[in-house]
Amino acid sequence: MKKTTHYFFIAILLMITSASIAQTPPDNDLPCDAIDLTSSINNNGNCVNQTLSFNGYETNSNVGSPSCAAPITGDLWYSFTMPDTGAIRIIASFESSIYDIAIELFYGDDCNSLTSFDCDDNGNPDRANSEFFPQIEIVRPAGSKVTFRVWDRDNSGGGDFNICLVKIDVPLIATNDECNAPIDLNLETNCSPVLATNFQASLSAEANPSCINIEGDDVWFKIDIDNQKFYDIVIETSEVTGSAFFDTAIAVYSGSCGSLTEEGCDDDSGTDDGFSKVTLTNRRNETLFIRVFPSTYEDQIGAFNICAIAMESLGVEDLNIKNNFAMFPNPAKDIVHLKFNKITNNNIAIYLYDIQGKTILSTSKSLQNNQVQLDVSSLITGMYFLKTHDGQRTVTKKLIIR
Repeated sequence: MKKTTHYFFIAILLMITSASIAQTPPDNDLPCDAIDLTSSINNNGNCVNQTLSFNGYETNSNVGSPSCAAPITGDLWYSFTMPDTGAIRIIASFESSIYDIAIELFYGDDCNSLTSFDCDDNGNPDRANSEFFPQIEIVRPAGSKVTFRVWDRDNSGGGDFNICLVKIDVPLIATNDECNAPIDLNLETNCSPVLATNFQASLSAEANPSCINIEGDDVWFKIDIDNQKFYDIVIETSEVTGSAFFDTAIAVYSGSCGSLTEEGCDDDSGTDDGFSKVTLTNRRNETLFIRVFPSTYEDQIGAFNICAIAMESLGVEDLNIKNNFAMFPNPAKDIVHLKFNKITNNNIAIYLYDIQGKTILSTSKSLQNNQVQLDVSSLITGMYFLKTHDGQRTVTKKLIIR
């Protein structure tokens, strides 16, 4: 009887001890107990994951409310020393049971007096498996200490997540954060992508555009259109592989900073999924300001491509010959008829361009009863520009293929 009672009390004691251990906050529950991950930094540019864990008993360290993804119920703390390049990329990703985390970054050598300088929630560009995990690029002095905290936004209890720290070259930094400091874009006949970024950009003072509200991190560009001709202008963004900026919007303005007039706005019409395109017609002798910004509420900081295309359009000076050239049907599917009421040459040069400014067709045709036919059955659905030249006059019209 006594032996049975003895074993019973031992079993109870073990259960109590086990429960007590299980309910203990993790060792890195406070800033001054941050786990040093410096040895985990990968120096060859590859992401090598380290699996970290929540035990479900994290407490709120009461450092203050983060600048993103508040509130916090419990957090884990880590630190590292910046490498010689002064640049690090932190990538968090899914492992098991934890589906949505956020990271806040701090600088300072005193763990009791840290200063927050960045925060991210959903910046990982892997939208399939790690849509709700952060990715941040950090630029700090080489050898300085960075401390960061991680928290489970769902407060789902124990589970694992991945972190990798990658040494990188110093990334582009946005110098075009405001309307009065835009980057000049050259107008090209084809899309020649220019690498850009919204890294370290903030919300500018200009009003929200019509197509979507701006949450922040917008950058500015401008194009100057000469007074020689009228042009159709296409402005488009596209993806940079691996960038956390994966969903842009574009607003285009005329006027001057502080007194802008919106001319166009777009979210997702670009060639690349999630990217943007604005088309403006008959523009001449003006400056246009271009605003690029994340199109969702999620933090999106990183690189993207942008280009600006100009193609000669039918302007005011062409009105006297506008009615001398008819194109039908429009929209078209198989055959387009071109009819000329007044010509100076029986041979007509015909050029067809896609919306990117790429030449799709270049031919010369002889008129029969002032008409020619053009076979467009092989073209995909979309908008094109058809230009004719009779030796003296050039006319450009839009052609829609359905």
